[in-house]
Amino acid sequence: MIYRYDPSNDPVAKRITVLRVALALAVLGGALLARQAEASTAALVILIGGGILWLIITISLRQYRNTFVQTTDDELICKPPRGDRIRVPWDEITHAGKIVYENGSQLLYAYAEGMDQYLAIPNTYADRDELLEEFGNVVP
Repeated sequence: MIYRYDPSNDPVAKRITVLRVALALAVLGGALLARQAEASTAALVILIGGGILWLIITISLRQYRNTFVQTTDDELICKPPRGDRIRVPWDEITHAGKIVYENGSQLLYAYAEGMDQYLAIPNTYADRDELLEEFGNVVP
C-alpha cells in the first residue's frame, strides 16, 4: 500500500503556510510602496527578498508533498523529499520500532544492518494507523 504525505497531519506545514501568507502580504506591501513615484530602496528589498523567500518555501513544500512510504510483500520503499527512492527488503531489517514523544507524535524507525540503511518515518502520512499495523506485522 502507498502512504502519501498529508500536510494536515504536519504542524510544521501549517506554520509554513502562515509564513507563506505573511510573505505574500509583505511582497504585496512592497509592490504597493514601489509603485509610488519615489520608490524607496527598502520597498524594493521587501519586494524582491519576500518574493525569493516565498519561492524557496514553496519549492521546499512541493518536495515534501511528493514523498511517500510504500509497503509491498517483499520490501519497504520510501521516497524522501530529496533524492531517489530507498528500497529495503523486509528480511534485511534488523531493528525496528516506534518512538512516542511526550507531545503524542510518533516516529517509526527501521534499520537494515547489512545495508547500513536507517529509515525514520514521521507521523505526517495519511492512513497512519494502517501503516503502523502493517509495519508491526512484518518487521521483527
